[in-house]
Amino acid sequence: MYQKDCVVIYGLHGVCRIADITIKDFSGQEETYYILKPIFDDRSTFFVPVKNDSAHRLRPLLSIEEVKELIKGISCQDVIGIEDEKHRKDAYKKIIESGDRGEMMRLIKTLYARKEEQQKAGKKQHIIDEHFMKEAESILYDEFAYVLEIKKDDIIPYIKKEMETSE
Repeated sequence: MYQKDCVVIYGLHGVCRIADITIKDFSGQEETYYILKPIFDDRSTFFVPVKNDSAHRLRPLLSIEEVKELIKGISCQDVIGIEDEKHRKDAYKKIIESGDRGEMMRLIKTLYARKEEQQKAGKKQHIIDEHFMKEAESILYDEFAYVLEIKKDDIIPYIKKEMETSE
């Protein structure tokens, strides 16, 4: 069980602080809930049952060292090579839902490569690719920004710089 004021990752919602732990009756039965406040969106609040599968979508943050290792490992990762659009979309969705940061880094790398290919061919990025890129970047870069204590806008330049120094 997490404690009040812990900072965690909550599923697709990103970095959240546990503002409180309280007992509520939302479904006719009292239950203990985490009250989560997203770090980068002060307009939202989430009530997550402590003893529910949704609580398993809470994950601890990566350490600074883990973030740096993920970034350094980007160049070694292969892109996701799925030609069939439906299968590719399903694979991307599973990666996002899994919360696996390494796979999300691989997904972002893949989507940047696909975007470059499209641009070279004089085409725009596919809407679905753009959607998944934004979602993966939002989830991952929010966590990176919080852990590294830098602005979200500085994440991509930071990643580029780290990749250059690790080559």
